[in-house]
Amino acid sequence: MARAHGPSSLAQMTRSGRDDATTRIVCSTIAGLHRPRAVPSPNVVPLTRWFAALLSGHGKP
Repeated sequence: MARAHGPSSLAQMTRSGRDDATTRIVCSTIAGLHRPRAVPSPNVVPLTRWFAALLSGHGKP
């Protein structure tokens, strides 16, 4: 994942009235993240398994 660098931030753009430009950037980024991939994503651990101990109350004081 890359981090954007530059003089502007999305929050700053929105505060200065550039809501439409900010929305286009956000939508373009989301579309890129969700586009079909040439190779499938690696298998990941489901969050319910990753946080099972926390969700079951284990480790509570």
